[in-house]
Amino acid sequence: MSFGFGSGYLVLHADDRPPAARCYAGGMHVEVQVEDVDAEHARLSRLAVPVSELRDQPWGERNFSFADPDGHTWAYGQPKR
Repeated sequence: MSFGFGSGYLVLHADDRPPAARCYAGGMHVEVQVEDVDAEHARLSRLAVPVSELRDQPWGERNFSFADPDGHTWAYGQPKR
């Protein structure tokens, strides 16, 4: 199921696999599109959040990820310019 709003969208899906087979804690993964992914990476690093390296993905996005205190995976991304 997906919802569009403004320039954003939300996709919801159930992950019925057993917990050991899931890619993300609790079957949840959040992706956020930001204006300046480099600035967000630097900001979270300064706050001592253990972020991944910035990556230029083959599908045209520059992104990074991190886990929140509950173990849910978040990814921040920006279309490559």
